[in-house]
Amino acid sequence: MSSSAAQPSRPHTLLKVIEGGIWILLGLSLLANPSATTEAVVKLIGVFLIALGFYLIAEIFVGGLEVAWGWLAAGGIFAIISGLVTVNNSQAMAIVTAGVLAMLVASAVMVVGIMMIASGHGVFGTIAGILVILLGIVLLFNPVAMFAALPIVGGVLAIIAGVAVIVGGFRSRQEAPA
Repeated sequence: MSSSAAQPSRPHTLLKVIEGGIWILLGLSLLANPSATTEAVVKLIGVFLIALGFYLIAEIFVGGLEVAWGWLAAGGIFAIISGLVTVNNSQAMAIVTAGVLAMLVASAVMVVGIMMIASGHGVFGTIAGILVILLGIVLLFNPVAMFAALPIVGGVLAIIAGVAVIVGGFRSRQEAPA
């Protein structure tokens, strides 16, 4: 294999810059207008579900997937109905999505607290673990705080991810063997 084949191409780097730019725009949009951005993302998910549903139903007739036609039909119908509900009730679905994310984050925080206690880092590790568990409990029972924080945290993380993707795209090109 030649060394030029191992080196990422210009189009690869360009795609990484575009991907990173999209992440940065999403992050800035979440920070500037969290409710409208969240609703737009939920609508996009709904449109994706509708398209997925039609794809699964088309696969019944094309036969490209090795799945029983009944499962394809059920999955396709379920995806289309879910997509239509999501698109037509995007504000409600955004709240449901944020609620589920809040519960997941709170649960993850509590698990991290338990791991901190179990890690055996002495008194300070135990105290830190207890405080982290308490934080998780507060987040679990006060989802309003999580609702307020999710778009901000998501926006900041999306911007960081965008910068990381762009830098990674250029670094992979520079670090490739000559």
